[in-house]
Amino acid sequence: MLDQFKETLRNYYQQLAPRERILVAWGGAVLAILLFYAIVWHPIVGYRDDMAQSLKEQQDLLSWMRQSSAEVKQLGGGPRGVATGESLLSVADRTARMNKLADALKRVEPEGENRVRVSLEQAAFDDLVTWLERIQTENRIRVDTASIDKENAPGRVTARLVLEGGR
Repeated sequence: MLDQFKETLRNYYQQLAPRERILVAWGGAVLAILLFYAIVWHPIVGYRDDMAQSLKEQQDLLSWMRQSSAEVKQLGGGPRGVATGESLLSVADRTARMNKLADALKRVEPEGENRVRVSLEQAAFDDLVTWLERIQTENRIRVDTASIDKENAPGRVTARLVLEGGR
């Protein structure tokens, strides 16, 4: 079947005038070049450009990370609070008061060597969540257990927490 198609094309080409043969040959060459560009060259160049852009972004990120690492080392690099020698009890008390929980804070008492129990009443839930997030990220203190009960006032809770220092 393919041989028959080739033979038909060859016969058609032979029947063309010499000037038409030249035109068909040039047209075929141009078509081959355009197909090569569209199917092979353009996708390869596009992929290369995308990879070059990605490499540039990764290099910029690496540069930023190295700079930030140097800044962290220069600033001391360690967590505040417990790691600096301040007791877990005082960190919990101080940070709770700094995060608008002074009125709600009822009791902060040690529970073992590296744990503290905190009791809050009528605490604003949003302030409590903000405080817990900050104490974990800034002081490397994690919440070991938590019991939070809804109060009658909207947005208010009673919480009993056990916090554990990151030593």
